[in-house]
Amino acid sequence: MSGTTAPTPESPDFDQSLWAKANFSQEYRDNADHYIQDRHELLRLLKSFYRAFAKKTHGTRVCDLGCGDGVLCQQLLQEDPSIEATLVDGSPQMLSAARTRLVDFPQIHTRQQSFEEWMQSSTDLDPFDFIVSSFAIHHLHLPDKARLFQSISDRLSEGGWFLNIDTVFSDEPGFTDWYYQAWQEWVNERDAKLRLKGAFSTIARKARLNPDNKLSPLEVQLETLRAAGFHKVECHYKNGLFVIYAGQKQG
Repeated sequence: MSGTTAPTPESPDFDQSLWAKANFSQEYRDNADHYIQDRHELLRLLKSFYRAFAKKTHGTRVCDLGCGDGVLCQQLLQEDPSIEATLVDGSPQMLSAARTRLVDFPQIHTRQQSFEEWMQSSTDLDPFDFIVSSFAIHHLHLPDKARLFQSISDRLSEGGWFLNIDTVFSDEPGFTDWYYQAWQEWVNERDAKLRLKGAFSTIARKARLNPDNKLSPLEVQLETLRAAGFHKVECHYKNGLFVIYAGQKQG
């Protein structure tokens, strides 16, 4: 999640967004560790969840929606090299970076598609056992999130899992104010430790003011998942704005 984001590669306005520019995509890839609070912990929990719930004996079929530079799939492939992965993103620069990152894993497929295009397309690669997304779905309005959740359910095998790493609002406005403040404090502490000279000193404020960041309350999103046919819906990690939640398609 970048404080300077415009519509993501997953949004209907991608072609008019900053994400369509190669230099912007590169800047995000270079600085994601500075933007995303506790990024390494989020990735650790992703791998732990995969081991505990989603991993098949061999050839688990995984789809990463809004894959960016492929870091999520890289983590999962390091955990289980037999994964058959499909990476979806609207940015050719991001997909190129993902292919470079995953060059040692021949069993991956890439698709240049927005969320809207993915929902409307047909593919011979699904159903999937595990669909993941990271810091992309918060760019959709709630009705579009609901449509996407339903499409994800439709493309999962029975008993398959969906996991989302993202940012959310609180139901309490006062907590949301504090969450942005706490995020900026984390960024500032990292800035001082790494001597970044205040490079990201306004990131939280910019993210909050950016109209393309369409965060929804966590509980609303969990209920929207249930309405799409998921059960065992749970938030497994929350630190201010940053969350991991998941649900299983009923068999």
